[in-house]
Amino acid sequence: GVIFLLIPLKGLKKREGPDNRRESFVMLIRESAPVIMVVAIIIFLNLLRRILESAGLALSYPPELSVLVGILVCIIMVIRTNKLNRSDIRKALRDKKYINFVLLILAIMVFKGVLSGSSIILGIKDEMIAYRIPLLVIVTLLPLISGLVTGIAVGFVGASFPVIIPLLAGFSPLSFLAYAALAYSCGYMGMMLSPVHLCLLVSKDYFSAGLASCYYLLIKLVVLVIALTGIYVFILTRLG
Repeated sequence: GVIFLLIPLKGLKKREGPDNRRESFVMLIRESAPVIMVVAIIIFLNLLRRILESAGLALSYPPELSVLVGILVCIIMVIRTNKLNRSDIRKALRDKKYINFVLLILAIMVFKGVLSGSSIILGIKDEMIAYRIPLLVIVTLLPLISGLVTGIAVGFVGASFPVIIPLLAGFSPLSFLAYAALAYSCGYMGMMLSPVHLCLLVSKDYFSAGLASCYYLLIKLVVLVIALTGIYVFILTRLG
């Protein structure tokens, strides 16, 4: 990211802002406060739940509830900090751009649910084994395809790793680590390039960027990561 994204930005004009590093840091924390608050609330509620469960007070609520509470607190914080009135809130709720974001999220979640229910990834694995495709190719392609299809880390790990791990039985610890690293890297790169990757699509729409230009920047990073992972795998397999 530093090499391909930040260094090319050195030619841009510097925006006006505080010259003092301390002031800049304080501004960074203040602007990041809503995100920090969400993470802090999620961690706190999950820790509280575990403490209560260890004390014998089991709570029957979904884990996602802590995320919902954190987001609601974040929204309230943003409203109070920016002094938004009811008119501003109604205007934001009626904005077609935000409505499209919500519909996009729902569509992606439905799409992922359909794919998970159809077991398409397992079918791809069976076809690869039937055609005697080498293990290295399976470890590379299966997570990559899973990442492209699901567009989320939990998706490609849940879909491909239960299939790949049994294939690595009997490997030395270093070789197992090498193939596991290769599988995760390929899955993550597939997720980054996925046309249903939620972060990519929402960011693209928010900043009015073109999908082709986003892929132009991402493909360089993907090639670099896979190349470095390949070197890492080569070294570990030789040591193992």
